[in-house]
Amino acid sequence: MSAFSNEYYLVIQTIHLLSAVTFGGVVIFEVLILESLHKRLSSKVMMEIEAGIIERARTFMPVVIVLLYATGVLMLRAHFPNLSTMPKQLRAPVAGQDCARRHCSRLLHHRDDAAFSE
Repeated sequence: MSAFSNEYYLVIQTIHLLSAVTFGGVVIFEVLILESLHKRLSSKVMMEIEAGIIERARTFMPVVIVLLYATGVLMLRAHFPNLSTMPKQLRAPVAGQDCARRHCSRLLHHRDDAAFSE
């Protein structure tokens, strides 16, 4: 790892984890808590609650998402300063072409002989 990563890696990792927990917590809150309230409260009250939550989330969630991605990229750069040294398995295919080509190739060349024997 580079000198940058040794000095600041723990801080970057902590910010990354806190951002991930915050993002996950908001999603879990919306799915588990808010959905259960729909059955118990009137639609007018629910609309007011959701409007307040959405307004609040719009103020801090963009910051959380930017921090999550930025710290993720910084940690990636700490482990692979020169991205060309990254193992081939970890590299993302360009526009998904390589992955799609491999998947389609497997589908086209894979036969289930039991299905054709009927």
